[in-house]
Amino acid sequence: MILIETPVFTRLVIKTLSDDDYGALQQWLVDEPDAGDLVRGGAGMRRVRWALPGGGKSGGIRVLYYWRANADQIYLLFLFAKGERSDLTPEQVRELAKYVKELK
Repeated sequence: MILIETPVFTRLVIKTLSDDDYGALQQWLVDEPDAGDLVRGGAGMRRVRWALPGGGKSGGIRVLYYWRANADQIYLLFLFAKGERSDLTPEQVRELAKYVKELK
């Protein structure tokens, strides 16, 4: 499985997760690529909750990704902390969905 990060994801993950925590997230996604919930209007994009150290999933981060099963690739698109926002705006979903459609 190949993991591909968008530049914005890379910037956010560096600020949010330690190398060990990010490695654990990557391994989990490789092992369970269909575990995330499909995002409505997201063109196949998935969202998963990931716990931060010292906290549970409900207060952790949300990771948005697209699993391109036929190419054995996972595109890591975006992440945000639950404390920063509750969800993506409809405009953000549309923009990410446009990107996902270009990958298909």
